[in-house]
Amino acid sequence: MDIKYLLALHSLQGMTSLRLRRVLREYGEDLALAWEQLADFADRPDFSPSAVEELMAAKALCDVERVYDKFLQSAAKLLILGNEDYPEALASIYDPPPVIFYYGELPADDELLLAVIGSRKASDYGMQAADYLAYNLAQEGVWVVSGMARGIDSVAHRGAIKAGGKTLAVMGSGLDVIYPAENRRLFHEIRENGAVLTEFPFGTGPFAYNFPQRNRIISGLSRGVIVVEAGVKSGTLITVDCALEQGRDVYAIPGAINAPLSAGTNRLIKQGCTIITSVDDLFAEYLPDIYQKRTKKSKTTTPVNESGSELLQLLNDPQHFDALAQRLNIQPQKLATLLSIWEARGEIRRLPGNFYQRIIRQL
Repeated sequence: MDIKYLLALHSLQGMTSLRLRRVLREYGEDLALAWEQLADFADRPDFSPSAVEELMAAKALCDVERVYDKFLQSAAKLLILGNEDYPEALASIYDPPPVIFYYGELPADDELLLAVIGSRKASDYGMQAADYLAYNLAQEGVWVVSGMARGIDSVAHRGAIKAGGKTLAVMGSGLDVIYPAENRRLFHEIRENGAVLTEFPFGTGPFAYNFPQRNRIISGLSRGVIVVEAGVKSGTLITVDCALEQGRDVYAIPGAINAPLSAGTNRLIKQGCTIITSVDDLFAEYLPDIYQKRTKKSKTTTPVNESGSELLQLLNDPQHFDALAQRLNIQPQKLATLLSIWEARGEIRRLPGNFYQRIIRQL
């Protein structure tokens, strides 16, 4: 296949994934001929006279050699739909991207990938839950997939890296346009501890309409999608729709009934989505051997009282998160889960400065 003309066709304004897949089916290896005959596509399915007019205008401005040189200079790797190295899970979805650019190393088809997603404007509760899940999943060899956005996505990637595990970021822009800009360091950390990928050509900005398209890849690569925090009208729920259409599992973290950022997740649970209150819920579903080991281990140790009696007693007065972790002698991720559960039940509240206190109800 002539990669030069594939990249040139892919770069054209108006060349959707659906149209490019049709070009690949019809022309196979001879994409130089497809480039020459692009003006004749008006009567083909998935095209139209106006679409071809847009494509021809873009073609007139496209320098094939320059597009190819930019790709070579980037040192990015390329996946092409139909090739052996293209991920099986992604190839099976309704609208697989015909071209993917990436940095790093991709997981094998037999590895477990789970998406951890949520609001950009995440609460401390949501960020603690995302960190806890990503850290524990990655520690057991699960690839954590997310979108490198602010909030829950960034925390999920960092949690996986902190655990020494693998993570995969799906971008809504070209590989050379890191968004948000403050995630530049995270971008390189993900690249060294997994992969960053996108279907968008180099130079593509983070346009709002790119992200719903990006979301189908997040869910398409994953066995299941875990929604940590989302409002009722959150863009995160677009990924949920994609996951359901693709036959993926969907899970949600419960939140307080008066928390706007938990309204979307609570509604998902109400509609029948599987509730997650511990990472062990996921291990029981996907990694039963690890679940059994963790369960056996928990029976032979004396962890903090799961009923929360010891925790609640300490919170009769305001306590800082770090002080609680030290006094209870448990990992921060475990403490974050316990606090989240009791906050969702309305038994405790979070105070400014990462302090917590029990809610004392008057009789």
